[in-house]
Order: sequence, then C-alpha cells, then structure tokens
Amino acid sequence: DALSELLKSLVVRNSTTEDALALTKLEDLRDQIDELDDQLVKFLADRMRIARLIAEYKYHHNIAILQPERWEEIIRTRTINGMENKLTEQFILNLYTIIHKESIYQQTLQMEIEEKASKMEKESNS
Repeated sequence: DALSELLKSLVVRNSTTEDALALTKLEDLRDQIDELDDQLVKFLADRMRIARLIAEYKYHHNIAILQPERWEEIIRTRTINGMENKLTEQFILNLYTIIHKESIYQQTLQMEIEEKASKMEKESNS
C-alpha cells in the first residue's frame, strides 16, 4: 500500500555529525540565515511604517484602506518575481496574504489615531 511505499522511501539521517568541518560549515550557513532573518524583520518593520504613512494620507484624503486593484497588482507582480527566484507561487501568496493583513491592521490603527487627533483638534478649536 501507499504507506509502506512511503516508509520504504524514507531516508533516515543523523541529527548531527562528528565531522568538525561539516559542523563549522553548517554553523556558518545558519549564521547567514540569522543575519537575513534580522534584515527581513527590519524590512517588514519599514514596510509597516510606510503603510502607516499611507494610512495618514488616505485618512486626510478620504480614501479607503482596502484597495482591491492594488492588492491584485501586488499578488501578480510579487508572484512573478518570486517564481523567477525559485519560490513557489503558494509560498508567495501565503507570505503576502500575511503581510497584507498586517498592513491593513497597521493602517486601521493609524486611521484611528488620526481620527482621535482630528476630534481633539476640533474640540480645542471650539
């Protein structure tokens, strides 16, 4: 059956090695991943900072947070770019769905801040 075929095809590997050179190489590669992860978090934080600036602009120009055409453009262009860089379409879709949800959340919070500031300004001017 399928399960027994799958089990036969599994390759059991060691969790580590005694080879010091191999361990050093592995640690070097992991250090590179750690550095990239740090950069990724900083890039995402910058992206959300810009999303909040966009929310300010949208608030003051009475523009809705959700822009379906923009979302479609992002998915289309980022999927192409991702696939050109050996990433799967599903991965890019999942990644940008999460980023988009956070962006909407950040913009919503920023618009609430703008609304409170506007109300306070109106109250102080009356």
